[in-house]
Amino acid sequence: MGNHWQAPIQVYNVNSENQEEISFNSQDMDPMRNQNNDALVISATLANFLVKKVLIDSGSSADIMFYDAYVQLGIDNAQLRKAPSAYNIILGRPSLNLFRAIASTFHMKLKFPTSVGVGEVVGDELMARVCYVNTLKRSRKKLDGKAPNAKGKRVMIGIEHRARDTP
Repeated sequence: MGNHWQAPIQVYNVNSENQEEISFNSQDMDPMRNQNNDALVISATLANFLVKKVLIDSGSSADIMFYDAYVQLGIDNAQLRKAPSAYNIILGRPSLNLFRAIASTFHMKLKFPTSVGVGEVVGDELMARVCYVNTLKRSRKKLDGKAPNAKGKRVMIGIEHRARDTP
């Protein structure tokens, strides 16, 4: 029962006259990587700085750089508002389309055409989990936060799970 055969999976093909085909198959799988549903989180060079905690989100219609990343890159932030995030950058469809990049969360890779062939970035499984845990901590603080009741006293807000009575 321990051996499961998996057919090679080809997620997408991108091919043009001057570029190699981009595809994913069983050779793209890292046998040491856990097969979980982790987000695709990478590191990327931006303005000659290595930026970690870049979330690849093909479901997002926007590219987002968070305040702390702007500050660390030394970019003028006169019109920015702080918004907490476990990530420094979220790359959405605009950038993915600009780079003609294709993401596979199953393979934990991002592939894109370059002038010398297909480039690829491997997702950082540990960083993805750190970001996930930090996101959960922020969410939990919001759920477990205190809110005033009608008498001005503070009460805890939480969710209670109750078992249903069976008839």
